[in-house]
Amino acid sequence: MIRSAKDLIRSARIQSGMTQSEMAYGICSPQMLSRIECGTANASPDTFEALMYRAGFPHTRFPFFQNRSDFECYRALKYARLHLDAWQLAPAFQELQTLKTFHWADNRFYYQEWILLYCRLQFYSYCCNHELLYTALLAALKLTRSSFTADNPTNDLLTRNELELLIALAQEALYLGDTETCTRLICHIDNSLDNGVFSSLEKTRLRAEAAIVRVKHLLSLSDCQNAFRLAEKHRHQMVVDMESAPLFELTFLAGLSAFRSGFRKKADSLIKAAYYTAQHAESCYASACLDYLQKETAFPITEQMLALPRIPLRKYPEEPFDLSLSFLNPAAVPAKVYDYTIGDIIRDFRMEQGVSQQTLCHGLCSKSKLSKIEGRTLQPDIALAEALLQRLGISERIFSFWGNKREVQFYELKFETMHVRSAKQQELIQKNIERMERLAMEKDVLWKQECLVAKAMLTPSPESLPLLDEALRLTLPDFDIHQILNYRLSWQELSILNNMAYLYGTSDELCKGILYFLQLLEYQKKTPLDIQMRANIFPATAYMYCDSLYRAKLFHEICSLQASLDRFVMRYNLTADMLFLFYYCQALGECHENDSCALHAVFACNTAHINEHYQPESSLKKYLKEDFHLELFY
Repeated sequence: MIRSAKDLIRSARIQSGMTQSEMAYGICSPQMLSRIECGTANASPDTFEALMYRAGFPHTRFPFFQNRSDFECYRALKYARLHLDAWQLAPAFQELQTLKTFHWADNRFYYQEWILLYCRLQFYSYCCNHELLYTALLAALKLTRSSFTADNPTNDLLTRNELELLIALAQEALYLGDTETCTRLICHIDNSLDNGVFSSLEKTRLRAEAAIVRVKHLLSLSDCQNAFRLAEKHRHQMVVDMESAPLFELTFLAGLSAFRSGFRKKADSLIKAAYYTAQHAESCYASACLDYLQKETAFPITEQMLALPRIPLRKYPEEPFDLSLSFLNPAAVPAKVYDYTIGDIIRDFRMEQGVSQQTLCHGLCSKSKLSKIEGRTLQPDIALAEALLQRLGISERIFSFWGNKREVQFYELKFETMHVRSAKQQELIQKNIERMERLAMEKDVLWKQECLVAKAMLTPSPESLPLLDEALRLTLPDFDIHQILNYRLSWQELSILNNMAYLYGTSDELCKGILYFLQLLEYQKKTPLDIQMRANIFPATAYMYCDSLYRAKLFHEICSLQASLDRFVMRYNLTADMLFLFYYCQALGECHENDSCALHAVFACNTAHINEHYQPESSLKKYLKEDFHLELFY
């Protein structure tokens, strides 16, 4: 059962020793907070998050939205972030334009985040006016911190958006030559992160973003060795956390610092890893790197680097950020009712996609239960809400949920089991799975499915197939791979099918594995899936399928994959893309396409290097030399 936010907010405020006025300042009116605490008004997701961060208690819950437009704006911001993290600027721009279409749902928090992301888009394009960006970022911060000045930063706890604005402000101050303000803001950011309450992943990401600015500052002071150490520290952490956005910049900056410190071999590998990976992702960051190297350094640029097609640096229009909009003044905005729920989202998207209730809830819950969820007379548990959304092609990762104690425990264990496993970790993972099984009650079918999959993938092999099949049958008891388009599948169900296809390929049922992959790719083409769902599943499908074809020595089929796969989505998962390229370039060699083989091998090696997968990099170079007499020079 998902509880009301009122008790959580009130408890957090009391524990922090804040009055309603102190907690509400810059977020909502004290009267609105009073109504939220009394249960006569709902808090929107952004208001809820801002209030909880203000009190130092970041919690999550089922989100409520004012209406469909409010939800669409919320979703567009999440997608814009995802695109920017992958350095895909054109789709990010389109999502940010969506918010304008919906007039930001008359929500000043959305407007604040929109300014932040639009400024980030312009900065990433490397065609920006730094003075205009600084002015816009400062104005955005003042929407919730009206008394803020760069000379006297606030000592209050900051939300994530506010911290990101401060980091961006520090960077723009540096580009404008105001190193004193830059240093002051970065020190304030470090202090806020030390004292703020964020998840470990949030903290490491924010620290990495702040480190990028600090490294640039150190380079401006010619303190190159300290710049290198700082960049390398945070670069490695971003590899561990699989955060690609700061990784590009930190890798290039680490290489630049190494070059200026005289570590030429290290510099060469890091700079080229950043350049070639960005080039393969068709990110304009590759062009920005090359421009900087040519104009500001004596770095030895190779003929191949110059021969690759240049990714255009596109200038995005400057936006007139209008701070006179009526909804930006909290005192002038009437109280809003937030009653567009998860049930409403499920109902609306199901009907728009023409999916029957029976198809959507098949194996998850009864049709009667789904009717009650859609009718808002029943709140689903978190696992069921996630699965229903995923079957509609909406990733649950765009939402924040607040669960009860048992749910929190289960999801923490689930998160741990999804991380990379070493031999030393297997015993701990096994114990975590056993704890997950104890938490799962008879009715928790989706949790049982999670446990079975975790068991199967602890030591994946063809012997794991019966466990994966058992897990799939918990929610799809009559599943037929030939009828895949008649189903709607959750992320977990798609992941199970991916792994089954791969394991069939490693056994004596290779043809069955290839059939599964072809059906999965057909599902991707025919089913509406958001970018997060596509990025979470289909890069893995692509590299696993490529692996299976390589085992079968179907090299010509691999060479034709580029035309049939969704290459765009591969840019959102650098590890999966690296593994795909590993087999793809060798298949090109087998088909005597040596030039293309060498080029894609360069991309594979550098994508591996930026992700610290050094063994595949050295192995690939060895194979190409032995099998095709190809030596890579880049």
